[in-house]
Amino acid sequence: MTNDLIDPSDNEKEHENQVLTLKHYSFEIEFNCHRKAIYTRNMEEALKSFILFQTNSANDEKFEAYIIEFADHINPTRNTDLSSFFAYLPAFIQSTIIEKIAELLEKDEPLKAFQALFDYIQFYSRYAYKYLVRAIKLLVLGAQNLKDENKRQHYIHLLVTQVFPCLFQQRILLLNQRASPSLEGKMICMPFHLFEQYLLLGQQYYLERRDWQALFKFTGNMLACCGYARPTNDHLERFYRMRRYRTQLHVKDNEDNDELMARVAIMLEFKSVVVDFIQCSVAYYESVCGCDEKSCLIPICIIHDDDNVAAAASTTALKPDDYEDVIHPTSTSNKRSRYRNEDQWTEGKRRKRDDGEGLDATCMKGVDDTLQILSKAADCLRHLVELWDWAMYKAPDYDWLNDWEEEFIRVLELYQLPFDLTNAILLVRSDLALSTPSVTGSLAKALQLSQTICDRIEDYRRKAREDNNCDKVDIPFMFTFRVLYSIAVIYLLSGSSPQSTLEIAIILSVFPVPNLLDDHDFFVDESDCKTVASVFHDEHEFGLMRVTQAGLVVRCIKHLIVSLNNSEPCSVNRNKSTTNMASIDSALSWDDKAGQMMVLMQYGWSYWSTQTNIWQTILYRIQEKGVFRNRVFLEYIYVPEILQAFQQLLHSSNSEGERRVLLDIIPPEFTIKAAASQHNNQRTTMTTTTAAAAPPPPTGVKLPSLSSMTVNHKESTFVLPQPSAVYPANLTKNTMSPTWYSASTQKSSTVNWMSPSFYYNSHPATAAAANDDKQQKIANEILSQYLISRERRYATTNKITPQRMKYVLQKFLKNHVIYK
Repeated sequence: MTNDLIDPSDNEKEHENQVLTLKHYSFEIEFNCHRKAIYTRNMEEALKSFILFQTNSANDEKFEAYIIEFADHINPTRNTDLSSFFAYLPAFIQSTIIEKIAELLEKDEPLKAFQALFDYIQFYSRYAYKYLVRAIKLLVLGAQNLKDENKRQHYIHLLVTQVFPCLFQQRILLLNQRASPSLEGKMICMPFHLFEQYLLLGQQYYLERRDWQALFKFTGNMLACCGYARPTNDHLERFYRMRRYRTQLHVKDNEDNDELMARVAIMLEFKSVVVDFIQCSVAYYESVCGCDEKSCLIPICIIHDDDNVAAAASTTALKPDDYEDVIHPTSTSNKRSRYRNEDQWTEGKRRKRDDGEGLDATCMKGVDDTLQILSKAADCLRHLVELWDWAMYKAPDYDWLNDWEEEFIRVLELYQLPFDLTNAILLVRSDLALSTPSVTGSLAKALQLSQTICDRIEDYRRKAREDNNCDKVDIPFMFTFRVLYSIAVIYLLSGSSPQSTLEIAIILSVFPVPNLLDDHDFFVDESDCKTVASVFHDEHEFGLMRVTQAGLVVRCIKHLIVSLNNSEPCSVNRNKSTTNMASIDSALSWDDKAGQMMVLMQYGWSYWSTQTNIWQTILYRIQEKGVFRNRVFLEYIYVPEILQAFQQLLHSSNSEGERRVLLDIIPPEFTIKAAASQHNNQRTTMTTTTAAAAPPPPTGVKLPSLSSMTVNHKESTFVLPQPSAVYPANLTKNTMSPTWYSASTQKSSTVNWMSPSFYYNSHPATAAAANDDKQQKIANEILSQYLISRERRYATTNKITPQRMKYVLQKFLKNHVIYK
């Protein structure tokens, strides 16, 4: 058809029809045609109608509802009509649809909006960088509003494991805190504090699940987005790369780029190194006392110093068996007595060989690997110190925290770690401080951290008792006792032997002493100590030693005995002819400690009496002083050899027939019972018509315990032996120390009548001296009767049971050491 044949009137009619169509535009009619075109796969016609909708009905509710339908059809694998149509659309129209979906659903259905964006990010990854930040925001908002915890955890899992990895493929430019997220080419720009939130969220997720490998990969990949190198398994190589690449970070600040770089480096590297430190702490915690409920690793410390206190501490902490350096031998025969029991010593060495030697010994099991973990944790802290110094130099004008450790603690608090992980971190920090005891402030820091662990455990147990719904946490059986032992070592190294003794006594007073504990455990412990000493040599200040339950009890008993001996205020100096005894106070203090040592030495008696000079030295000191006063220890003595030794001391005399030793060791309750028996016998004799000798003292008397005594003992009318019978005549009232014998300092009536102050304040010295011989005889008879009764009670045929031994030990510690 040519133009000559076209009727002009036809063109006019077509134009009129187009005008009429626009004038009478119907969304419903066009939308039906659009749907039909999509159904028939006429994508070109469907695209034209869709553009027409965007032009004429962009804000129409029906069109917005149609846009929302696309939210479920972004995924092309669904193979629906809408998913096929969306895939056909040009990228810029796809972007308008995605942005419209996010805008319409963000407020009411953020999770649905997120799913649309996430589908687009997954299947149209070429443009993923445009919507990553917004998708993360929508997911976080939606998860926060969920009440169902399971659903919330599901979306957090999705965010960390699928959305965040999409960031790994992008380059991220970090801006100052005032900036907003944006795009710069294909680089995602965001304020660095927003990226910090992403990093924290992912790290917390993996920390809760203890997935250390995934945590390591996630942290390393997040740092790589910002300019750091990809992570390596070797931690030292990783730290080296951090130092190398921290000046090439993707940061932008028009005001002060160096300050922003320093702040970003602190933010990223601290969080990377801190999670490494947490992982090391957990591994160390499990190695020390978490893997085996029946053993743990205890610290072995030495301070390399010429100071006397330090020398004593090192000997006690590392080689408490080396008593020849601690105890002065009393004679050549006593020195030879260390090797009297060759059979037991040989058995101890044989058992030690069966357990291995050197690094293969049982006491060294896991020690090398554990120290390697501790060394890695120290490397983490050294890197943080170096990083902090670099940041101070890079941005000297910024308002930083006081020091790197404050920032370290602040970051740890951000993770809101559970109870056991926090304890693990405190343990590592404490042992790291303890590993350098010569450095000023290290011991104080180690003590503070260890005490914090104890406070946390006590607070948790209190809450568990008060609230049945409290989260149950498994605390390793040996953990608390190991921390208390560390505190005791710290006190000992710092020169506070009494406090160290108290901590050890607390352990023994509540620790379940194994029933199978015997003398052999003490011999094995001595061999273990020599093994540890040979491994660590003298150049090391810190080491570890594995002990079992029995081994820890042996360690604590040895620690107590050696501490009591080393803290002796009036030790005998063999190079001098006199004894440094400044006052009666110091003499009585030694008597108390000697009594405590004798009670403790009953565990492993064969070891203490044959392999050390402590027992011989105690006897020598008592003979040298000529007087021994301790009215509480004998109640807890059950070893026949000790009882026999005091019988010999009681009846010993010099060449002139005078008693060499005056003993005031009769337990108060036995004194009362014996006095009552004597009083009744005297009354019976006076009423009979014929004089009869007093019946012999009973041999099977069951003695009451101190806890059974009433507060009215002071009012008893029984005849008690005067102090002149058990003290030299020259120890009159005028020589008594007011701090020990002041009646106003007594705690109770029981202590009143037990104290010499009661007698000296109640009776003139002349009255006491008048009956010296008579009272001396009474005191000797009572003491001899008591010693005989106990010796018969605990004879070889009626040996004390392990349960009774444990009861006696813990009762003694609680009554006379801890609550003294």
